[in-house]
Amino acid sequence: MRISSIFRVLGALLSWALFLLSWWRVARPGSLHRGVVLLTATQLIIAASAILALSALWILHNLRLHGKRRRRAALYVAPRYTTDSLGRKLVFPDAVVLEQAAIISIRIRGDRKVYEAEVGEAIVPEPIPTLEAHAR
Repeated sequence: MRISSIFRVLGALLSWALFLLSWWRVARPGSLHRGVVLLTATQLIIAASAILALSALWILHNLRLHGKRRRRAALYVAPRYTTDSLGRKLVFPDAVVLEQAAIISIRIRGDRKVYEAEVGEAIVPEPIPTLEAHAR
């Protein structure tokens, strides 16, 4: 186990111990009147019931929308590749040319950014040797 993991677990355990100690000091036997305990229990039950009721209503609302096929979603709008973020016009060759090109150069020509397929083979760098490669 790493040191950071040990500190994380130790911090969590100390936090829970402090939490439990604080509640024990507040609610130790004889420190609370019966009416206070009943009031707190009633408030917790009302809050939990309200959360469950609202969750159930939200689920039913979504099921009703799904049943009517009325879920509203934004329509997909395909991006338009006409200008770059600096406002320069993008100039592309045919898609087939770009798909088959081993090398694609991007050049700035005035206020245009031109994509061109280069003739030749792409130069793929040799992989950098790693320790695992030498271990084999």
